[in-house]
Amino acid sequence: MTKPILLNDQQVQQFICDGYLILKPTVPAEVHQTIDKKFTWLAENEDNPGNNILSRLPELNTILNCPEVIGAISSLLGQDYITCTHSFWHRTLGQQNEQTADRKKIREKVIAAGHQDNFCPSAIGKSHNLQYIRFMYYSHDMTLEHGPTHITPGTQYSSEVQDDDRERLQPVVGEAGTIFISHFELIHGGCPNVSNRYRHMIKFLFTRRSKQTQPSWNFKNNQWLKPASHSAQYELDNCWHNQWDWLCGDMSKKTSKQNKNAFLSPVTDFSDTELVEFIQNTQFDKDSLFFLFSKLNQGTSALRTSSIYAIAEIKEDIIKELIEHLRKIQKPANTEMRMPTNTFSFDDLTQVFIAMGPKVVKHLSPLLDSDDEWLLLNTLHILNIIGSANDEVCSKVEQCLQSKSDFVVAWAVTVLSCIGSEKHIPLILDIFDKEYDIENHEKNVLDASVLTWPHQWIIHFNVALAMVRFSHMAKNYEDRIASYLGHPFAQVDFILCQCLRRIGTYSALEKVTDYALPRMWDHSLKKGRNF
Repeated sequence: MTKPILLNDQQVQQFICDGYLILKPTVPAEVHQTIDKKFTWLAENEDNPGNNILSRLPELNTILNCPEVIGAISSLLGQDYITCTHSFWHRTLGQQNEQTADRKKIREKVIAAGHQDNFCPSAIGKSHNLQYIRFMYYSHDMTLEHGPTHITPGTQYSSEVQDDDRERLQPVVGEAGTIFISHFELIHGGCPNVSNRYRHMIKFLFTRRSKQTQPSWNFKNNQWLKPASHSAQYELDNCWHNQWDWLCGDMSKKTSKQNKNAFLSPVTDFSDTELVEFIQNTQFDKDSLFFLFSKLNQGTSALRTSSIYAIAEIKEDIIKELIEHLRKIQKPANTEMRMPTNTFSFDDLTQVFIAMGPKVVKHLSPLLDSDDEWLLLNTLHILNIIGSANDEVCSKVEQCLQSKSDFVVAWAVTVLSCIGSEKHIPLILDIFDKEYDIENHEKNVLDASVLTWPHQWIIHFNVALAMVRFSHMAKNYEDRIASYLGHPFAQVDFILCQCLRRIGTYSALEKVTDYALPRMWDHSLKKGRNF
């Protein structure tokens, strides 16, 4: 296997600012041509295979395994990153007529299509800190007329999609083989295809397996250096710097601001851009909390983001005040709780705690005693991203596994996989033997809509994902893990096989082989030739 080509400091810093990078894989042109030809044949003769696309079109593995892709994903998520079960092939047939050629109408459709994706199938909330990477690949030359994916650079830190974000959507075009990877929260959308051919774009997802403890790219300098040129609308340097430190595995560095304790400057007549700049350049103190709190959970995303990190940078001890504010948070009226196809935003205050790092963890323990579902989920989210906890906090997260809320159970499983130890493996595996949302389970199993997956499937998926994260210490549980293969939700099996493969013993690999061989797909068969 060719050695992965890792990103350098400048590329990682560009990704932090813009939320995406474009890659050019060293794959022969014939591979892209073969993939494109097969895509078109499938589009004309078969239904979309969805998550089964790699079995139907195995040449895509050549793209996923090329040194540029492995190197880039390893650089951002760590070399032990996890390939997710979800993939989707976006195919649209070209429509050439007077109406579709109207550029104004095309632009209106692009703007209307701007969105942030849902986590599928793992039900977790939005995060500034990089947890998932979205991979997109074009098998053919992608010009504007083919309907390229559009993105809004720098919006990966947005809690919601605003009109201005959609107005700034811009196309990602390129020759056959173009790959672009992006932060999962980056705002993006489709575009009408007005060419004379099918438009093909395939999407895959990757997530991190372990906590970021050190740089995983071709690292040279631990100092944050803002790119000379970036495409983000606002200068969010306090956010960018914090994300850089987090990816470097070092949250101890402190920043120095131009305007020390300059809060009393008049700000009432500032535009949003001026106010963002003011917040970015000011070292606030404890007396400024009321002003900064007033900017959270409302207004433009840039203003919210700037205020989040300005609070986190206050040098005085403000954790007590932050905890009291966190106790009072309420779920927004427009927040819909649904598994798996909605990923909602937690309170902006959670990102303040995350930005402050591990020193806040011990103060979160009392919040885990609450019966308030929304407070519990926000607290669990903080722990999940920080990725560390003391024994008291771990014990209380264990108790959350018994919660009456399916969402709390799902989050607690994920959190324990990040902060727990070997002793938590059997506790989490026990969840495979439990039933959830029994009243609606059968109805949701039979429902063909992706909006109504059974809660039990999602919780069990998170259990399987936790086993991948525990795989380096799961050797003694190999037989029990393998016993759950054959789950009615096939994505659980896919993840469990990844766990067994990472355990890596001869017996574990034999179990994967025994499971996979009878399920092999003969991709040479076609319509009219079924043997």
